[in-house]
Amino acid sequence: MKYRAQFLGAPAFFSDDQEIPFPFTKARILALLLVEEGAMHRDRISSLLWGDKTTEAARRNLSNALSSIRNLTPIFISSGRSIGLDPKIKVIRDVDLLRELEGLAWEEMERLFRPYLDLPELDDWPVFDEWLQERREAYRKILVEGLKNRAGIELNKGTREGLDDGVRCFEKLAELEPYDEDINGELTRLYIKADRKIDAVRLARTFSRRVEEDLGIAHGHEEALSEASVVPPRVRGSVFRKPLAEDNPLLRNADVLKLLDFFCCPDCETQSLCGFVWGEEGIGKGALLAEVTNRLAKSGWHCLHVRCYQEEMARPMAPFLHLLRRLDSPLPPEQQGLSPTELSYFRVAELVLDHLLPPEGEPPRLLVIENIQWMDNASWMILEAILWNEAPSRKLLISGYEEVRPTFMLRTEIAGEPIETLELRLERFNLEQTAQICRRLRPELSWSEQRVAEVFSQTQGNPFFISQLLASGRSEEAQDARHPALPNLFTARIELLEERERLFLEGLAVLPVPATLSQITALLDLKPLEVASLLERIHLQGLIREHGGEEGEVFYYFTHPKVTEALLDGLSPTKRSALLGRAASVLEDQAGRGLQGRPHFASLAALCREGEFHDREIRWRLEELKLHFKVSHEVFPSLSDQELALCVPVAEDTGYTDYAIAEIRALLDKQIRRQGRTPERSALERDLLVLEGGFFWWSGRYDDADLSLREAYRRARCSGPEAQVEALLQLCYLAIQTDDVSRLLPASHGMYRLAMENHLYVSLGGAMRFMAIGRIMEGRLEAADKLLKMSRKVFEKLEEQGPAYTLPLIAAEHFQGDLAMARDDVEGALSLYRRCVQMGESLGIHRGMGLSLAKAGYCLCLLERYDEAEELLRRLEAFYLLLNSERDGGLQGGGIAFSLMGLVAGLKGDWEKSRDHFALAKRLVTQTRRPTWTAIFCWAKAELACKGRSIPEDFAASVLAEGEACYRQQYGQMGARVGWIH
Repeated sequence: MKYRAQFLGAPAFFSDDQEIPFPFTKARILALLLVEEGAMHRDRISSLLWGDKTTEAARRNLSNALSSIRNLTPIFISSGRSIGLDPKIKVIRDVDLLRELEGLAWEEMERLFRPYLDLPELDDWPVFDEWLQERREAYRKILVEGLKNRAGIELNKGTREGLDDGVRCFEKLAELEPYDEDINGELTRLYIKADRKIDAVRLARTFSRRVEEDLGIAHGHEEALSEASVVPPRVRGSVFRKPLAEDNPLLRNADVLKLLDFFCCPDCETQSLCGFVWGEEGIGKGALLAEVTNRLAKSGWHCLHVRCYQEEMARPMAPFLHLLRRLDSPLPPEQQGLSPTELSYFRVAELVLDHLLPPEGEPPRLLVIENIQWMDNASWMILEAILWNEAPSRKLLISGYEEVRPTFMLRTEIAGEPIETLELRLERFNLEQTAQICRRLRPELSWSEQRVAEVFSQTQGNPFFISQLLASGRSEEAQDARHPALPNLFTARIELLEERERLFLEGLAVLPVPATLSQITALLDLKPLEVASLLERIHLQGLIREHGGEEGEVFYYFTHPKVTEALLDGLSPTKRSALLGRAASVLEDQAGRGLQGRPHFASLAALCREGEFHDREIRWRLEELKLHFKVSHEVFPSLSDQELALCVPVAEDTGYTDYAIAEIRALLDKQIRRQGRTPERSALERDLLVLEGGFFWWSGRYDDADLSLREAYRRARCSGPEAQVEALLQLCYLAIQTDDVSRLLPASHGMYRLAMENHLYVSLGGAMRFMAIGRIMEGRLEAADKLLKMSRKVFEKLEEQGPAYTLPLIAAEHFQGDLAMARDDVEGALSLYRRCVQMGESLGIHRGMGLSLAKAGYCLCLLERYDEAEELLRRLEAFYLLLNSERDGGLQGGGIAFSLMGLVAGLKGDWEKSRDHFALAKRLVTQTRRPTWTAIFCWAKAELACKGRSIPEDFAASVLAEGEACYRQQYGQMGARVGWIH
């Protein structure tokens, strides 16, 4: 199926050119949002679309929206807390054409000028509107850039057609950028060149009127010139537009113009103004202030610069005293000769204010204060005195970290002062802007998407690091964007921190990001309130950020990866080893208290690798691999919903399993060779044998699996019951793969006995299910029914006391369906299989759904409801592609599914498709050698040979060569081994 997303104009989603009718607007917008972002966290989606509701209501609405989307299209998948687009499915987006304007005809381009997501109610969604405006601006910039490139190409041709095309491009550009002097000026020139002089005059007048009326810029230059001797000329926004027209994100043209227009408003002489520029280190605050003050100075303004330094935070009033010294302004006689600690801050404030107020008839003056986060307490009081003095009009421009803004607003109470304010928050550059900067600063280099992505990954869009990486003197390093030797502006700042503050940051640097407050307190052996006081001071340094999590936990992370790099580079080997060892112990303690999941185990393994704790690294890599194997390769793993959510991916990942087993085996063998075999290493080797055996049966190497698992069980008998249960569990899965009741029953009985004796209730519920499967194979249906009900009761009882166990309950329901099939109750089995699918879909749990879908299709074919079977099998085919990777997916019902697809296609006369499906089914049957797959494969061929009409000779010779009688005989033999097929 072909999918297409329409973002420009009215939002819509199409499948094979048919618009998908979503039940409500937010479901439609959710589908488009996932196509745009690729993958998003559930909480982020909830805040965007249901930001005005409580957390519980938002999550409930998201679940409903996802259910409705999945019923209409199978292209979206859940991966733990994330929801995303299936990477195997291609969705065509109309916004992608914005990057291909050069090759499009104008008829195709017209639809690209429609607004992005043009739906009026979207602007009223509180949080989503911010995301929407950001996207609209980003695509508008892409459209502008594309039109400029196309216009340049067409105008360079020198033909009449090229000129007409260039004019049309600039007409569209003028609509998109109505205040851009360069664009409107170039369009006027092109009108004249195209002999459209009337249009040129009309455009010039329209642009002039627009500037006057919308921006408040007067046209009467004669009056301004006549009064120049009395009042200095005011700065107008249009004065700056031409020099700022260069399309370079580093110049931050829009922000410069905002500040210039703010300070040059018509009432600027009589009104107090205060502009703020907030942003992190290296974001470009200083460059922006320099650009603004330079342009104001050229038009007559006098700018007084006050720069605060981290090194001078202990020196009272140092920034303002430096200013007075530069102005050659002596202190009052009674203040001269006093030390800075004895000076009166109020007298210094009066002197600064005297210099800030211009004499009548002189140009305005601007007080510029940079890096206010480093201001000492006495300087704060000077600033407060300046802001609280309501007599004269004052002009201030202040910059600092975003973290210091609340402190500034609280101390100055500026909201209650008669001062007009403007705040700008400088953000890091995105990938597209980084690409523009790379091409601007290093045009001689070839910038592919991959190369730009490497620059962006290393710099995280920070202007300072981008500029350093692309500096002209580092051509060789610039050619390799992964070169690590970049200057780190955080190093000097960290060296100036107090010892406890630096220790806190070093501890945070070795912990996995983001780290929790409980992890930090345990690592530093401090009380939470002591850490809170440290955090309060460090927070104003602009080095860390925090966000709240579930159940009241708080997470901390660094503002930029370079902070971590600076901290780790400054650690001595002894301190580094001590911190890593302590951090590993903290995480191990949390793992012992129930914090499980692949991310936690992976973090532990990474920490142990950094600290060279090899045995501990192997242990935690094994724990991670165990969870990965369960969720990737076992059809119905006995995991809770919480564990499943932490054990992404949900698809088979053979490559990772094979690589991880080989890597752990190599590490373990090296440790045994170096330091000998200890009981701990023997236990690790035993656990690895279990995983190797499990991977063998999953790969179809049943004899190797049997040898490996029996050896693991032999070693486990000298250990605790948990180790024996793990080995027996994999032996049960091996028996199910081969439909071998003689192997399944002893293994499941042994697992049941150990679980009962040692109160291992999760394993107990799984053992009962395995025993029930064995009873179905034997034909002891009443015993199987009792065991399945007991298994269900065990997991229901566990849910009453702790987390939910949806998947084990689905498994019990699924094998109740097998039991119904064994009793010839096909309708009842179909209902049970469908219920399993619905339960899994409702919670985003995909394990086992393919097998349930395949068996439901088999039931429908038995009932001769082939149209329903075809619809179900199409859905299964999409699901099969989603969940299966390198191997052909026998574990998810592929052997059943493709046999049935071949039957349905043949009964409908589509012989080519039927041939393909049977060929794939045969490969699956050969690979897995499962009697279940063989039985249904033979049954499907026998049914087609019996019911198919006008079968082509070549099809019969290649697909049905053995004849109906032979297929019926094989079906009966294999079905007898399975138990529920007859």
